[in-house]
Amino acid sequence: MSLLSRRHLVTTAAALPALAMPALADPIGPNPDAELLRLGAELEAVIVDWHAQRSIDEKQSATIDAALEAAGLPDIDYRSASADEISAYQAKRSAITDPIYRAGGDLDENGEEVEVWADISDSMWPLIDAIMAIKPRTLAGFGVVARAFTLLHAEQWELAINEDDNLHHRAFMEAVCAFAGVVPTPTEAVQS
Repeated sequence: MSLLSRRHLVTTAAALPALAMPALADPIGPNPDAELLRLGAELEAVIVDWHAQRSIDEKQSATIDAALEAAGLPDIDYRSASADEISAYQAKRSAITDPIYRAGGDLDENGEEVEVWADISDSMWPLIDAIMAIKPRTLAGFGVVARAFTLLHAEQWELAINEDDNLHHRAFMEAVCAFAGVVPTPTEAVQS
């Protein structure tokens, strides 16, 4: 029979949370999240391109909005217009927006849409899938997963999406990122 002392009880109770947590890192052995960190470095390069293209898109949208406003062609309620009115209205808008899209590389010389996000998407999605398939074992690995997850759900930070559920999802992702010591991908400042 063992003696139960107050000191033994206090030190055992203090050790319980540490026993429940997975080891965050082995300072002597190899990093258990080496592959995750390698994938994270690749993702960071893609994130730079993602931010650059978003910046281009935002500037282009502002240019289009200003040009349409100057021409007196704001968005209309398409439900209250006939098919002929909608067609004529869209033709007027296209006459203004198509040159802007061509200048931005979104339309070719024939007016056909060009996928400007293709290279970014082709790199981004397989990396996110690979990252999300790995269970992190270190805080740094957890940070990689958090960054990938916020990129996957970047729409949560768009101003047009302000429903309560989205705000809660975004708040949770921001809390996870704060715990991991990283910044959510959509909110970091773009270096120019």
